[in-house]
Amino acid sequence: MSIKPEIKDAMKKLGFSDYNIIIYETLLKEKELDARVLSQKTQVPYSRVYEILNEMIEKGYIIKLDGRPSTYVPKSPIDVLQGIQQQYEKEFSINSAIVKEPLMGLFSETRSAQTAQISITYGKSSNIVHVKNVIRNAVRTLCMIITDHDIIFTEIVDEIKLLKLKHVKSQIILSRKLEKNKDVTTLQDASEFKFMGVPPTNMIIGDDQNVLIVAAGDYVKNMTEDMVGVSMSHASTGFISKLIFKNLWDNL
Repeated sequence: MSIKPEIKDAMKKLGFSDYNIIIYETLLKEKELDARVLSQKTQVPYSRVYEILNEMIEKGYIIKLDGRPSTYVPKSPIDVLQGIQQQYEKEFSINSAIVKEPLMGLFSETRSAQTAQISITYGKSSNIVHVKNVIRNAVRTLCMIITDHDIIFTEIVDEIKLLKLKHVKSQIILSRKLEKNKDVTTLQDASEFKFMGVPPTNMIIGDDQNVLIVAAGDYVKNMTEDMVGVSMSHASTGFISKLIFKNLWDNL
């Protein structure tokens, strides 16, 4: 059974040349052959067959067995595909690290506008779930400003306790009247706290990117919903939100 044309096309996209394909296909069928027999069976010129075989060894498609004469056997297709994937990931990691900063520099210099998706969540139950998810999903940093303590903060105490176990750096700004609050005192080893007269909003920032701003209490007294949340996940909105938080934090 010969390899179908669509399979050959897919192999070429993975890096196989025409000669690579015919040699690999032949070895899969015959199991083990020397270079002269391979050249005869595949019509690959003998003057080029060693060059191509060495290339296939380097790419991880086949193995050379030393002897007189040396022979060649195919690697398992699974091993070959895993090797291609690993090589691709390695090259992607190296090359993306090289180009990322220069290209982002050009992007920052030239861009004038960019769209970002936002989500709006209505109702207390849906927004509390969303707040908890932002906290749970944080893996490096979490910043929060909470003005509606009774409505929001009391609902997320357990999630904040877990931040210490995950080694997430957490900073929270609350109303000054809560400095001696029981919930706050029990969380002193899980987060840093600062206090102010009246925090300006309810804002949660996870990992400097995932931002949730929640309006509740007096902010929505003229609306039918008891809570409205606006969430965004974008590097730029995260940067601006974190800058607002940092300026507030540093001045307390």
